[in-house]
Amino acid sequence: MRIRSASLTIASTLLAIAALAAPAAGAATQPTFGAADGVQVTRGGDTLELRFTGASAAGAAEYVGTELAVRCDEHAPAGLLFGDGRSSGSDGTSATVRRADGTVTLRAVVSGSYDTCDVARPYVERVLRRTGPWTRLNQRPAPLARVPLTPAGTTWIDEYDHAVALLAVAYRQPQTPPYALPGTVTGAGVVALPGPDASPGPDEVGYWSDGAAHVAYVTLSGAGRRLLTEDLGHGMSRTNLNEIGSEFGESGGRWYYRLSVGDADPDRTPAARGDGDALGSDDGVRARLVGRRLTVSFTGRSAKAFRAIAGRNVSLRCSSATPDLSGDDPFADATLTQARVPRRGGAVSFRLPAGGHPDVCTLSDDGRDVAAVTPTADGRAVVEDLRAFLPAFDVAELAPKGATAYPTAAAIAAKHPKTLVALARPGAPVPRGRIGVWSDGAQQALLAAESPTGHRLVMADEGNGVVRSNIYNLLLLF
Repeated sequence: MRIRSASLTIASTLLAIAALAAPAAGAATQPTFGAADGVQVTRGGDTLELRFTGASAAGAAEYVGTELAVRCDEHAPAGLLFGDGRSSGSDGTSATVRRADGTVTLRAVVSGSYDTCDVARPYVERVLRRTGPWTRLNQRPAPLARVPLTPAGTTWIDEYDHAVALLAVAYRQPQTPPYALPGTVTGAGVVALPGPDASPGPDEVGYWSDGAAHVAYVTLSGAGRRLLTEDLGHGMSRTNLNEIGSEFGESGGRWYYRLSVGDADPDRTPAARGDGDALGSDDGVRARLVGRRLTVSFTGRSAKAFRAIAGRNVSLRCSSATPDLSGDDPFADATLTQARVPRRGGAVSFRLPAGGHPDVCTLSDDGRDVAAVTPTADGRAVVEDLRAFLPAFDVAELAPKGATAYPTAAAIAAKHPKTLVALARPGAPVPRGRIGVWSDGAQQALLAAESPTGHRLVMADEGNGVVRSNIYNLLLLF
């Protein structure tokens, strides 16, 4: 099941907040230096020079003689989520930290118009903790420095810093209901809000919840823009921290998790597929769960894949259809096991550990996905939901390149009559097998689908960069 290119960026942003994990207890985050710490930046043509003075000098001095990666990015202001060509550009290079005349400097060649640049600390893999015999958890260090090159970059860094303060409060709290009532969440700069639409004062993080499944975290940027992340309950989230959240997860000192599964074979797998997709039920892969024994059978055109892994050790990773993203380990509820594939017979059986949730499972060999199965009714329901919404990704460019407003729903639907149907209002019913589209003719738009399970799947642009959706948990499973 592949999320196709037209809206891969949109799909990725929906994962940004969901994929973040809270830092492990006692984890120390290295500082990222900026202008306030004495980092001075100048750019002449394609030459970018950073001078580390003041508080940043000692931190940068640790890397004198070291070649560090430099990444520069564009940060376009919030536009139309479903617009054509919304993604921003980036460039990567490297440079060596040097000391001259008592000053630590870094000079890089950067071509292009960018708003910010980051200087990465060296990334060293190390095993921090093991969850089962095959899981390795690593940490990606925070950048050594982050500097603005344009006024837009200054704005973005300010919003990033305020969002990090918000996320730090959010990740100290439970990530799943029931949520604590306002007034019970305390800390420096944390204030209780009277409702989810209220805002805190400058440099404060506002918290509100209904004591059940609805929670909101809000802060204001230096320019007064309202930044928020909100759990509306029943899998629906609302946030405008997507780009910031993704950056925070990649390089903000958060834990970076990589699931490494060793198959204990002396040679590499011959089972790699060119397109990177795991085989599924459409290819003839079948799953049968009896107690704690899961048997995966390869029939039809998937039989070739079985022959490729026959006699090899393979791994199985299973997840719950409703993954628990709380705590410091997003794989806490993952079921991990392995088995040797018989030479003949077309099937391999796994003995699952007690207490697992084998709703969505992936069979892999040397880290390469071979097959995906859904042994339970909950797992199959997840697939039904995702299948119902997948056609939306092929038609999600609802506005032309450079547009500042969406066309009407009728005009959008007319361009894709076999897929889209115009909705008179955001909550209007959607015919089964079609994707509903709604627009206010300005900055708000919505795509929706009705799954055979009875669930309604939604992705909505609420304007000003705010995205509301209940599909990101589904995407996390595949």
